[in-house]
Amino acid sequence: MGVTAYQLGQERDSAMVALISRLRFMTADQVSRCLFQGRRRVAARRLQRLVETGRLRSQRLEGSSGPAVYWTPTRIYSRAVREALAVSELYCRLMETRPTTAKLLRFDVEVPHTTVRPDAVIVTATEGRPRAVLLEWDTGTTALERVAAKIPAYEAYAKSGNYRQTAWWQPGIDVALVLAVPEPRREPLSQLWRRLTTALPPVVVDHARLISNPWRVLSN
Repeated sequence: MGVTAYQLGQERDSAMVALISRLRFMTADQVSRCLFQGRRRVAARRLQRLVETGRLRSQRLEGSSGPAVYWTPTRIYSRAVREALAVSELYCRLMETRPTTAKLLRFDVEVPHTTVRPDAVIVTATEGRPRAVLLEWDTGTTALERVAAKIPAYEAYAKSGNYRQTAWWQPGIDVALVLAVPEPRREPLSQLWRRLTTALPPVVVDHARLISNPWRVLSN
């Protein structure tokens, strides 16, 4: 007996809830691109049904004019939603632009580290070469001094080798730190981080460049 349309719909709904739970917050556009080949109306209809049945919650980002944001009931809508949506967008772009010789092995946004808390740990493999990226996403609303205050923790983390105890570590993996920033902050933060850290030199990149060509940035 074949799979019914109802069963396919249930599986698709479960996949939507699982992805949104994993990434914390997503828009209908992001969900449609990741799971519905860009069919936004279909995604929006299924998302609305999941909201009506209580499996998801939704709120407009900027009153009545902004896009609807979706999250699971176990989470709390917070001021950090914009940053979370930016990280979700990066995930979507990685899925949309993946080269045939590349793999996305992990994309973790809730990282159980004790000394550092990156916004995401992204593990890729390009032509068989694995790389783990610790991503810091700077929205531009945090003072430069507070961003710089994270540097000693990453320095200590890199020197200690504690990352070898993580779920993503494997022998031969390259570990990198990427700081994504608004363009006006790229140069001052780039100079500051490179001056203060040596064990894990950061790659400082503006948001637009990372989103437009994520595999090139994260794999080099």
